[in-house]
Amino acid sequence: MQIRKYCFLFALLTCFFFTANAFAASYNVIALVEKNDQKGFVDTNGETIIPTRYNEIKYAGSVFILVKNANGKWGCYDANGRSILPENFDYISNLQEGVFLAKKDGRYGYYDIHGSNIIPHRYEEATPFSQQLAAVATDKKYGYIDKQGNNVLAEQYDDAAPFSEGVAAVKVQKQYGYINKAGSFVISPRFQDAKPFSEQLALVKEDKQYRFINHSGQVRFNAPYKWVYSFKNGLAEVRNKSGALITPDMIWSTVASAIVPFSGLLLNPHVQDILHISSNDADKLKPNQKRGFIDKNGNLVIDVKNNFVGPYFGPEHWILVVKDHKSGFVDNSGNFRIPAEYKKLSPVEENRIAVLKDKFWYFVDRSNRPINNAQYDSAKPFTHGLAAVQNTDGNWGFINTSGDTVIQPQFDDVRSFHTGVTAAKQNKEWVLIDKNGNILKHLPEVEDIKDFFNDLAAVKINDQWGYINTSGEIVIQPQFSDAGFFSKF
Repeated sequence: MQIRKYCFLFALLTCFFFTANAFAASYNVIALVEKNDQKGFVDTNGETIIPTRYNEIKYAGSVFILVKNANGKWGCYDANGRSILPENFDYISNLQEGVFLAKKDGRYGYYDIHGSNIIPHRYEEATPFSQQLAAVATDKKYGYIDKQGNNVLAEQYDDAAPFSEGVAAVKVQKQYGYINKAGSFVISPRFQDAKPFSEQLALVKEDKQYRFINHSGQVRFNAPYKWVYSFKNGLAEVRNKSGALITPDMIWSTVASAIVPFSGLLLNPHVQDILHISSNDADKLKPNQKRGFIDKNGNLVIDVKNNFVGPYFGPEHWILVVKDHKSGFVDNSGNFRIPAEYKKLSPVEENRIAVLKDKFWYFVDRSNRPINNAQYDSAKPFTHGLAAVQNTDGNWGFINTSGDTVIQPQFDDVRSFHTGVTAAKQNKEWVLIDKNGNILKHLPEVEDIKDFFNDLAAVKINDQWGYINTSGEIVIQPQFSDAGFFSKF
């Protein structure tokens, strides 16, 4: 169940697709697997890439994975299974500007992508690098260093934030202002609190009031809300009501209850990223708060009456809105593209959305127009031009994006197409079918099966999970208590 949850969360956020970049000469195709509640990774040959001995796993950016062992210590691997950092850290940050921040024995230091300790563990507090500088503190005073560990700005501030858009918020004599990289104040200290600039605006607190200022320090507008967050994609989230502290499981439950769970790719336990907040703000989330969004003029474009807003979906950054147990999508101008009238809905896939209204599912386009007149007992999002649908008799088939039936309802259960082959269950037996519904292979030993990704699918045989290829051949013997999807990393 944990792997399934992590897979869903990862697929939910398109910004978390694993891609190799300048830090890796090649990618690997790996899958998350589990044995005895311990997680690890294997490649498509079944070779162990990261041993299944970890309690927690996080994506650290680029091609790096953070692991937490039974002793609560963190380490880091790359996607080829090379140990980058040993498992003796209390904390390791995501990769920022090619550098990891790590904590050991109560002190922070910095490491490059090869695992070299480029800056010793000598700081009481520290931030990841941002715009080539990092804020660090010893003896409760903050300053800034470069990537060679040189002191660029002396430790003289009571608090300091990362640089963003060329400036950083710092605290002196109980007030925050903004400095440039030369250490000169460009906005004089006068704020009770101050956040980094984002999209040319910074959130500050002045006279117990949230406000947004520009780079000249001028107040653009007040934000009279209980909680306010920085701008992203032209909008800032605001909240007006308090409640009990939220947990990652609460966030998962909220998103999963509104969105059709669909096949994910790998995992990412950074659940708070779904709400587009920093890990430092995670403790401020409240499940009963009313949420909305303001634009860069301070106008409330999404009313503060919603039980949940976020995450962003697709290139147009549609926002999931949940109000009174009904879900819809809003664009970043505050216009409802899909009205909040559905019990559940899927992300936009191939310009089609599966929606649940009353007791039935149907499909609408991006303008909320039904693609056909059919109603279904259940439905899955479109993948590879087809969507699985269940008729009122309980049988599953497939339709195309025009709403035409291309595989007649005849199966007890099905998986989605992510290649030319998928799995279907007929007469209590799993089979492989093509896009015309032809049976390619009977799988009498298979108890359960997941979607194909990168031409491999996890299968359950004798209560253990392994993998088959699109020909139905076992390529990794069943040996795991759970198994995720293969993804290019």
